[in-house]
Amino acid sequence: MPLSLSLQCKCNCAHQFDFVLCFSVAPSVSISNTALTVLEGRNISLACSASGKPTPVITWKRLGDVKDFPVGNSLTIVNVSRPGTPHNMIQYQCTASNGVESSATATADVTVHYPPEIITAPSAQQVVEGNGVILFCNATGNPQPNVTWTKQGNSSVLSTSGTLNLTRILRGDNGAVYRCRVENYEGSVEATAMITVLCECLK
Repeated sequence: MPLSLSLQCKCNCAHQFDFVLCFSVAPSVSISNTALTVLEGRNISLACSASGKPTPVITWKRLGDVKDFPVGNSLTIVNVSRPGTPHNMIQYQCTASNGVESSATATADVTVHYPPEIITAPSAQQVVEGNGVILFCNATGNPQPNVTWTKQGNSSVLSTSGTLNLTRILRGDNGAVYRCRVENYEGSVEATAMITVLCECLK
């Protein structure tokens, strides 16, 4: 670790010399948790430990943001919200400065989880007998949610994608209800759509 050294010499009447050594130490810093996960709406606390001489001053910032945070060893974020960034990650950086050489920094990566939300729900459809139809169920969530399609009254999984392709609708499918279930380990949500079959009536 770089050191700067200054010497002071004192002389008294007995010709004895006293030497005072003054050291300056560049700052170093570490953060308590460099990677953590938080559920949206919860609080998080981060702690930063620094050393150096003179004693470093610790400041905080959120990377990509200009918001000011209080100076100090710890930082508490209340009611964390999703940032809308790739992987819904927020980076907080603490900086230790004492005027000796460059400042030292440490960064914590905070990943925000939240339950699934259906963005595009399947809608009721009127289909001419013999034709097909595609149902859509687009969702968001972190972690990325799983999608499963089933038909009401039957637990068999028909699809695990955001679409359900029904290729040939028959008269007996009139009134059928198809369910889209979206879930991750933070929660689940469902939406349904009913099929109405249009057909020529026999005279």
